[in-house]
Amino acid sequence: MKTRARNFAYSLIACLCLVTGGAIDAQVMFTNGAPPNGVVGVPYSFLFGAMGGMNCSSAPSYDFSSPDLPSGGISLDLSGNLTGTPTTPGPITFTVTATNTSCSSPVQTAQQQYTITISASPVMITSGMPPNDVVGMPYSFTFHATGRSCSAFPAFDWSATGLPSGGLSLDINGNLTGTPTTPGPIT
Repeated sequence: MKTRARNFAYSLIACLCLVTGGAIDAQVMFTNGAPPNGVVGVPYSFLFGAMGGMNCSSAPSYDFSSPDLPSGGISLDLSGNLTGTPTTPGPITFTVTATNTSCSSPVQTAQQQYTITISASPVMITSGMPPNDVVGMPYSFTFHATGRSCSAFPAFDWSATGLPSGGLSLDINGNLTGTPTTPGPIT
């Protein structure tokens, strides 16, 4: 069985050489598919790959570029590493060029346009659970959160439902304050 497969592969290569005039003239193409989407503030990494352009005197190697990649925390190096920490939510559309650097003439390239979407980081309350309170004693706790990257709205607006009337209140800055008047759990 191995002999047949090997003979077929040799026959196919020989056939390609005859059809193309004695050399395999493969096109440069991308091999790793599309890069994934990202999240603001979360480190991002994707490695582009390429193959083809074999009609050269040496094995192919590739340089990658993307002059239209906008700023926003992500960059592309010559090795095809798309890396960084996204700073702005939204779609990013850019074109990547893979150039076979093993051939000087003719220059062999492939271009592909990609769009990745950078999502705003999720809002997470980081201050933990408020401590228990005591009826009749002044109480103060401040909530903290991370997430949401938007320079127009850098702070969070806080609100609560289910607080008992009288005693405790939550202001827009996340401060839970007051003097509890009723014993029992508050959820």
